[in-house]
Amino acid sequence: MRITVEVDDKTLKEVHRETGLAKKSPAVNRALELFLREARKRRLIERALGGKTDFRLTNEDLEKRSAYDAD
Repeated sequence: MRITVEVDDKTLKEVHRETGLAKKSPAVNRALELFLREARKRRLIERALGGKTDFRLTNEDLEKRSAYDAD
């Protein structure tokens, strides 16, 4: 999807540095992916701390799961 968005030069430079990507679109896409990944982690932690997560999996089950199965 194409969109037009204004990004502060300082912010974009930091995104380039943090992602290691020189081109704008890939760097912004990666930054968005990282933001969403962190948001999902935060929600999981909040659910776990609030007692809203069911941890019936065994250690073996957890090791078989991908790190991205936390959604």
